[in-house]
Amino acid sequence: MNEVSDAIARWLEKKRRTDRASAAVISVLALGSGAAVFLLTTLLIYTVLSIVFVAFIRSVPWIGLAALGLTAGIFVRSMKGRRDERQLALDPMGFWILKDI
Repeated sequence: MNEVSDAIARWLEKKRRTDRASAAVISVLALGSGAAVFLLTTLLIYTVLSIVFVAFIRSVPWIGLAALGLTAGIFVRSMKGRRDERQLALDPMGFWILKDI
């Protein structure tokens, strides 16, 4: 009986290690893809701002900072949304996380 419980304990520990490793890989991929989307959106906004402002003013050094600020504002606004538009039936866990933040 003791050999069986030791084998089960080893199997569970191996399973925990593989689950932790896969969770870490998924987390890194999610963080990387989120950062890539954020940077691509910033680049898009930077391009639009540079086209608009270069047409009127030749040199605008703060366009990059404005693009980062606008992108962050857009992402924050899209995450928070309006209170009456929350769809709790789709993702209650996301609502709880945002509520805690």
